[in-house]
Amino acid sequence: MTARIGNSHQCYALLLAAGASRRLGQAKQLLDIHGQPLIMYTCDQLGSVFAGRICIVLGANHELIEAKLGRYQSMSVINHHWQEGIASSIRTGINALPDSAQAVCIALVDQVSIHASHYQQLLNSWQQHPDSCVASEYEFSLGVPAIFPHDYFSKLLNLHGDEGAKRLLNSSKDVLPVSLPEAGFDLDLQADYQQFINAST
Repeated sequence: MTARIGNSHQCYALLLAAGASRRLGQAKQLLDIHGQPLIMYTCDQLGSVFAGRICIVLGANHELIEAKLGRYQSMSVINHHWQEGIASSIRTGINALPDSAQAVCIALVDQVSIHASHYQQLLNSWQQHPDSCVASEYEFSLGVPAIFPHDYFSKLLNLHGDEGAKRLLNSSKDVLPVSLPEAGFDLDLQADYQQFINAST
């Protein structure tokens, strides 16, 4: 299936937020970021670009996190097999997309330095090359956030365990890189969160 150039309504955002945040010691989805839970902050950044076309995959602590989603609550789906690894969340999200979806932008909830302008940059690149993947380039490799056209959905559904989209991107020959060093920072440890807070004040 070929996406229609310039039609952003064919591209949906898939936000992966199902992890248990074991290394952080608390639910990272609920960390305070500029006065709101991290998951709301990330959804607002995505929402500025993808409007109502967001699928939020929850898993660990899903009842607690879902209660904080506000206007985004109806966009969430639960991955009851989240302990199997990130691939199970990707499969859950892909299966929840409508048939009209011709591309998906996979994003992680803890890439807190990614803003709406970055997602827009990826979307603009995909609109110009709708049959290609568009990936963030950082730390000498390709990763998410990244946009996958519909032809890649079956490959995403075949991922297993902790095998995420990064391996798929780095093994594909048809990927457009977008320099995005901000994607290299995420909130895995308390030290990461403190670093972000210190830099924001």
